[in-house]
Amino acid sequence: MAYSMAKLRAAYDKGWPNITDRTQWLEVDKGFNLQPPIAKKRGVGRQRKNRIPSCLERFGKATRQVKCDGCGERGHRKGSSRCPLTGTKKRYAIL
Repeated sequence: MAYSMAKLRAAYDKGWPNITDRTQWLEVDKGFNLQPPIAKKRGVGRQRKNRIPSCLERFGKATRQVKCDGCGERGHRKGSSRCPLTGTKKRYAIL
């Protein structure tokens, strides 16, 4: 069966009446009464992500140990009281 413009025009040549207004729509009985959706209020606070990550996915920031510029050790920074070269130790009040 070959497609052609002549066959297309013959199929749609019979003509259907135009529906120009909503009053010409057919009334259909659905068998139930359809109500509009209930509007929900947005929750308070930050909205939750749509996708919940699985337990196998890594989440959070990648942890890196900091390196001190003064002594070169890992685990503290230059101005920390843990650094032996800074000379600023925590002072405890003597009672």
